[in-house]
Amino acid sequence: MRREKCKKIFLVLLSTFTAFIFYILLSSNGFILGNDPAVHMSKAYEILKLGKVSFSEIAWYPPLYRILLAEYMIFTGASDFESVLLLMKFLTIAFDWLMVFSVYLLGLRLVNKDVGIIASSLILLCFPLYEINFWGGYPSLLSIVYMCLLLFYLPTKKDGFASKLITFIIAFCLVLTHHFATFLAIAVLTFYALIILLVFRRSLKLTFIAAGLGVLAAFILWYVPIILPYINVFISHTFFDVRTYLNLTWRVSFDVFIMSFGFIILFTFLGILLTFYISKRKEELEFYILLCLSFLIPLFFSQSYFFGILLPYDRFVYYLMPPAVVFAAAITYLVVRYAVSYITQVDLRISRYRLKAIVIASLVVLLFASRFPILTGKVCEAVDYYSYLNPQSYNAGVWLKNAYPYEAKLIVSEKPGLFFEILSGKPAIMETSPVVQREAVAEVILTMAYEVEHPLTLFRVYEFPMPYERDQYNVLINNIWRRAVFLFDEETSVSYTRDGRPFSIKISDLERRIFWKVENGCKKLQIQYSFKNEFFLTESVEARNNQIPMFVSWIFTPLGSGIENLKFNLSIHFDLYRSFERAYIPGILNWESPWNKPSFVEGNRKWALVDFNPKNLSKNYVAVYDPLNHIFHAFKFEDYPEWGSIGVLSTNQIDALRLMYSLNNADENVSLSYSIVAFSEESFRKIDFNLFDEVFTLNITNDFIVQYRDYFTCVREEGIKFVIFDREKFRNEFLNNGFLQLVYSNNRYVICKIKDG
Repeated sequence: MRREKCKKIFLVLLSTFTAFIFYILLSSNGFILGNDPAVHMSKAYEILKLGKVSFSEIAWYPPLYRILLAEYMIFTGASDFESVLLLMKFLTIAFDWLMVFSVYLLGLRLVNKDVGIIASSLILLCFPLYEINFWGGYPSLLSIVYMCLLLFYLPTKKDGFASKLITFIIAFCLVLTHHFATFLAIAVLTFYALIILLVFRRSLKLTFIAAGLGVLAAFILWYVPIILPYINVFISHTFFDVRTYLNLTWRVSFDVFIMSFGFIILFTFLGILLTFYISKRKEELEFYILLCLSFLIPLFFSQSYFFGILLPYDRFVYYLMPPAVVFAAAITYLVVRYAVSYITQVDLRISRYRLKAIVIASLVVLLFASRFPILTGKVCEAVDYYSYLNPQSYNAGVWLKNAYPYEAKLIVSEKPGLFFEILSGKPAIMETSPVVQREAVAEVILTMAYEVEHPLTLFRVYEFPMPYERDQYNVLINNIWRRAVFLFDEETSVSYTRDGRPFSIKISDLERRIFWKVENGCKKLQIQYSFKNEFFLTESVEARNNQIPMFVSWIFTPLGSGIENLKFNLSIHFDLYRSFERAYIPGILNWESPWNKPSFVEGNRKWALVDFNPKNLSKNYVAVYDPLNHIFHAFKFEDYPEWGSIGVLSTNQIDALRLMYSLNNADENVSLSYSIVAFSEESFRKIDFNLFDEVFTLNITNDFIVQYRDYFTCVREEGIKFVIFDREKFRNEFLNNGFLQLVYSNNRYVICKIKDG
């Protein structure tokens, strides 16, 4: 009796601690963590305004959580911003408590109450539980609770109507809560049914049929209208087309699992092995199989990139968390049990109950101590990372609403995110992480950039350049534009003599302006450098529909006479985050490392060069290749340089292509031109190194269309009136060209107004 009372007291204390800790953490930035809560809030407002879930809301994201939030807003009378935030926090805390309680139920059913108590304690040591709260994954959290309850009720031995109804409702609600939960529920139920039918050779219980009907009813209600128009591409798109997911593989590596779960993930596999015999003795093998499937299937999909399946791998980690802690709790309980049995054989004059309590307490302290430093460090880091709405963003949003009380469209940086739209009462286009989806308009405006994009290459140049670079050539790596090549402004220079005096000017020291120009129906990006009253140097970049190369020309325009011995030094650097290791220089290197045939080696072998010139270059192009990321870059000369070299570092990485053009005397315009090809094989096809030069002349007919963007045009076409910057990404130079007017700033955010005209 006393033992049962202690267990109840512990559960009460654990529940209180859970509510307290999550309220403190969710409110740690003064409001609420994450960007997703802004989406939930705005959709709940929309449901209340329209009185229904609008058809435009139909998407992969099911509406149950937002409907619940809207219903509670009506019930509590919460309508203002602060009240709805508080309501969301209370709902989330309730979900967290339900998570702890449902894990307790799973442990209770697998072994006994002791395992349930240990499991409900261990889940508080799992970082994914905190992370899902911090980014605002409340529907996911609720769906995990439903999944746990479904696991608990599905293999019930009771055959009454109530158990069937409960199972049906849980399955129905689960499907309408989150699409990942739907996918996993269907997978778990399918494998469970196959095992029951083929291994145990039993018929399916009515509770399973009720669960299946619940899943089917909700699926038809919500997902079928979405899937039907795309049924011919549904499977291929869902599992094999979204390469962006490959950027998430680091989040499901072994190191991250250990960081997220610690000893729990290791104990889980031992628990799976040892609890088989306990479940068999208790005649709970069906529940054991279901619990194993609920762990192993999400684990498989979290690692499915090994099999070429493309899914949001990190999201499955949240769903394997409950069964993981249950199995880990089971092995912990068994260790304690056998330790106590062994120690009691020694006469220590301590009661078995007290001895067990001491062993459990010692083990809990030891396990908690092993997780505490890592867990608290990651929680503190995540609190800062997911802090979108804070006093600074709140004050900025309210200020903008009051200072400019008319409707105006905004561009908002990733932080403060969508909460700024709600606070300011103005529609916004938000910058998003490219891992989620690239918002090109927001990115171009926030960086004040110009872009020429076709499906293989993105050329980008900034109004206010980044340090040490001018032009950027980006390629698709896992469906995200990543820089591969850039023009290094500290080595790119013009040299000449005038009146017997030598001059050498780096383009980083020249004034610059950027504009578009249309010639012969083709749009070109012009980057014009100027030096006092001496000369103009104009770079022209052109991309053509249905052709792969970017066509580049440089025109030197003297503003006076007497310029002699004109030389142009061009330095193109390769991003060292890539792995360019092979080079092709016709007649010199044949897709091999420059270290194989260096023309010059630095004394300490830190770097080497391979030189070439028109005399030893058998063809009019050079190329490099990154075998790790499968990136191809080639440079075709329309005008030969006097000298060129490819540099390589001691790490075997090719770092630069340097060219020197001798233009001699320049009393009138002189020019040079070349073509650049830069792409990854994921966006085109595998390169045939024997025939690669065809990429310069190949015509592609499948929607190979060039797109042009610049910040000024995007602002005009989208009707943008204000731009909200994260201060860490804001540069004071943005205010120098008369485009933006600073109207508000604090230590976190900057608001600029687009100047009229």
